[in-house]
Amino acid sequence: MIERLHRLDVTRLAADFSAVVRAAHSEAELQAIRDRNAAETDPAVDHVHDYTDANDLMAEAINRQWSGLQDFTGNDWSWSDFADEIEDAWTRSKAAGFALSRILVACEWSGTLRDAFTARGHDATSCDILETASPGKHHVGDVREIMDDGYDMMVSFPPCTYLTSAQLWRCLPKHAAKHPGRAAKSDEALEFVRDLFGAKVTRSALENPRGRIGTAIRKADQEIHPYQFGHDVSKTTGLWLDGLEELVPDPADFIEPRVIEYKGKMVKRWGNQSPCGADSMGPCSDRGHKRGKTYAGIANAMADTWGGIKASLRAKAEVIQLEMFA
Repeated sequence: MIERLHRLDVTRLAADFSAVVRAAHSEAELQAIRDRNAAETDPAVDHVHDYTDANDLMAEAINRQWSGLQDFTGNDWSWSDFADEIEDAWTRSKAAGFALSRILVACEWSGTLRDAFTARGHDATSCDILETASPGKHHVGDVREIMDDGYDMMVSFPPCTYLTSAQLWRCLPKHAAKHPGRAAKSDEALEFVRDLFGAKVTRSALENPRGRIGTAIRKADQEIHPYQFGHDVSKTTGLWLDGLEELVPDPADFIEPRVIEYKGKMVKRWGNQSPCGADSMGPCSDRGHKRGKTYAGIANAMADTWGGIKASLRAKAEVIQLEMFA
């Protein structure tokens, strides 16, 4: 009996197959394929075949993953080797309208955005110098080690300690004696951001507060607050977008502020703010770590908008998959 020691990652295969299908067709062709597949009564039929040889596209997707496994096996693959994985991946891709992607979430230890993308069927991997706080695909180390490994999209959350406007005054020459090395660390942080912008991906987003990125590289394409996405928190957050659309908050998720009097004036404040408007979290050794966690409401908006698969459609996709298996 021949024992197979290596199996394909079906979630990645579904994402790779979706990617090659998208690359092989125009937007009009993709829409026609999706419409025809939605109306098709035979689950064995995929209308990708109407325009291209879908088997060739699946072979290309398998080769993307097999090139890494071949280092261990030294052998070529055959269709019979991966019949189960191919059927499963094809079904997932078709049910999702070929919107699945390989996504890298850079500088995220919480796993919040990675899990949001994963819940919608994408092959999402997070990366940070820390271990992940929740189970899932995670790379511990410098994201630059893996960011050019064939991902379709990257969303980055680079540390803002040396980039945010609130801390840049420490870099001024007159404060250099009290904060030695601060300016050099700010330069290093900015160079890291430039490296992230240079990643070999077709779509990318980078999140950071107002600060040096906007003045030294370019202004953010969009600014958002957590209170727009269901969290009682005010935090001006910039998004630098490449190939991705702006997030559109649902008005139903808006959290109204409390109105208080401060120094004789009525001002709006959210749950994280002290009367003067500053963040109410006091100094602590892991303050940046705690404040850097991704808010679930924003993560879901990112996954819905940039992943191409709305959370409200997940149940429908699951039904389609079950019908196909039947």
